[in-house]
Amino acid sequence: MSKYLKDLNEQQKEAVLATSGPLAIIAGAGSGKTRTITHKISYLINDKKMDPKRILAVTFTNKAANEMKDRVISMVGFEKGHQTTISTYHSLCAKILRIENKAIDYPASFNILDTVDQKFILSPIYKKYDISSKTHSYSTLIDYISKNKVTGVSPDELLDNAKNDTEKYFALIYKDYAAEISRIKAMDFDDLIIITNNLFKSNKAIAKKWSDKFDYVLVDEFQDTSLIQYEVMKSLSQHNNITIVGDPDQTIYTWRLADASLILNFKKYFK
Repeated sequence: MSKYLKDLNEQQKEAVLATSGPLAIIAGAGSGKTRTITHKISYLINDKKMDPKRILAVTFTNKAANEMKDRVISMVGFEKGHQTTISTYHSLCAKILRIENKAIDYPASFNILDTVDQKFILSPIYKKYDISSKTHSYSTLIDYISKNKVTGVSPDELLDNAKNDTEKYFALIYKDYAAEISRIKAMDFDDLIIITNNLFKSNKAIAKKWSDKFDYVLVDEFQDTSLIQYEVMKSLSQHNNITIVGDPDQTIYTWRLADASLILNFKKYFK
């Protein structure tokens, strides 16, 4: 028996051994979902002799990604473990966009805006429209902008449908914010996912290039995936070798438009 199957229960062993085609693992809290993923990565590398550089694992936080990487390295050694791409969605998309920067007309060294940067950009826009951050906090506008960007609602659409002054000024602030970060060739975290997805949809050669880089894709905490993140993962999984792990009852990123139906309907998207 492979050493990566020892100390696993029968369901976990079955998940590790399923190395061809799509696989959805639905399991509750404390059932060893992440453990199963790390053992599966190690099994793919050492037992199935898969090139570690051709394995992609995605999760949601830097902490989770680092912990997963450390676990894999402890099982297969530093050289092989370090070659595996274990990343957050945002880090992966940032890497793709820096490499493909010419296709999107951005410098490779474009800045990624955090919340502090976003507030700095919003401050003069607030002054322009005589809006007080005490009345409408920066966090409120950042959340408003994020939800509309991710769902593909433009500032002009919001302006056209504004029913009162508050909705009008929110749309105007969103429009000026988008214009400013475009002017300075920067991206916020939503842009990283959106622009990568748009690039894959508009440039099939680039989409194929990145899909061809990976023989196997694994996604942890899949219940927290949004539709646009799912579309990026689908573009990277054209070979159909994908394992997702999650628990629909543990969705914590609904405020970031996480869609638990994606995990429940996974078999509709991947036969």
